[in-house]
Amino acid sequence: MTLLALLLTAGPARAFDSDTQPVQLADTAKIFSNAEYSTGFVPAGSPLQVGFSIEANGGADVSMEGDADLSWPDALLLKFTGRPGTGIFLLDASLDAVTDVAVDLSDYGYYGTFEIDRRTLSFSGTKFFDPFLLAKSDGTVDSVQVEDPGVANNLITYTYDIFVGLSLTFSADLSTDVTVGFSGAQIAANDGVCTVEDAVTPVTYEAVGDYPVDTTYTGAWDANLAVILTPSISACASVFGCVTVASFDIPFNVLTDSFLQDFPAIQPSFPLPLLTVGIDQADMGAVNVGQIADLDVPIGNDGSLSAYGTATIQGSSDFTVFPTTFDAMPGTEDGLVVTYAPTASGDVTADLVLMSNDPGQPEVHIPLTASGTVPDTGSDVGQDTGTVTAKTSSCGCSSVEGGGAWTAVALVGFAALILRRRSSSAPG
Repeated sequence: MTLLALLLTAGPARAFDSDTQPVQLADTAKIFSNAEYSTGFVPAGSPLQVGFSIEANGGADVSMEGDADLSWPDALLLKFTGRPGTGIFLLDASLDAVTDVAVDLSDYGYYGTFEIDRRTLSFSGTKFFDPFLLAKSDGTVDSVQVEDPGVANNLITYTYDIFVGLSLTFSADLSTDVTVGFSGAQIAANDGVCTVEDAVTPVTYEAVGDYPVDTTYTGAWDANLAVILTPSISACASVFGCVTVASFDIPFNVLTDSFLQDFPAIQPSFPLPLLTVGIDQADMGAVNVGQIADLDVPIGNDGSLSAYGTATIQGSSDFTVFPTTFDAMPGTEDGLVVTYAPTASGDVTADLVLMSNDPGQPEVHIPLTASGTVPDTGSDVGQDTGTVTAKTSSCGCSSVEGGGAWTAVALVGFAALILRRRSSSAPG
């Protein structure tokens, strides 16, 4: 739509907007950092016990893309819109498992604890989603979730010769169940907060050419890491053969957590118009009826976005303005001409009203005053004396005015004499 069409179709409540700004958000949540669990030595009282120490590391990465739009005039309203499919959720974590055994064969003169295995298990996952995962208008919340249910894996099979004729065999299966979820909690922008998808957030206006918006996205995380260990311990001795000492499941949660975390702040900047007017009021003085007086009104723009709008007169119809629209590019100046053409004598007033897309001054009133005058074009005749006076007329010439009856008689007689001469000289 052209500027002229926009101005003609838009009313006082017309909306304006700045240039759309791209938004890129990224964050890492170290969900499993320092998550540890130890089973201790089990089973209690057994001559051969096993202990597991689990330490989880790593977390998840989230990145998203979208657009930020700033509109007005009722207030500066900020809106964030996610770009479909640009959300990426990456789970990258690991599990360090350490296995220790304790042997208590005091009857045979042996007791000791030692580490028999140390290894790292990795789990990962990837999901794509539509940002920004804020609450819907109906209160529901979309979330993205990565699961790695895992399968039972043989963690270790180990045989240890305690001494000649006695050995211990230890084996263990380990299965993991990992779930990590993510959703959006809010977007804080300057002094405004948005918690609903595609909603607008009011922000405070500042009279600047480029309006920076300090933006912080807060994500909501939840995670669960469950582990099931199934150890089996057997002892083989030449004196009594092989026996199963223990076989049992050890289920436990390494981590169950939910928390909020702020993404690194970003600062999209929106260009704004900053309207400047060369006058704040004007007195166009006294002007004769039938004459005109013109007043130049400079319209400037100190902002970074084109400043445009309409110009009208409110008040006396003796004032007019041309043109009725203006458009000043950033760092440039446009202009208007106010004309005063009085139609009668007397003082008159009006306002030059500028409606613009400047959010700081959407409506500017400039008081105008002037006075219409009527020039003196008549003559005065003095009847009480015989004095001849002269008065300058409006055309710049002079007229002579008489002062007695003898003058009139002389003029009549002179005219009659001329007429008689013309009559006597005419052919018969």
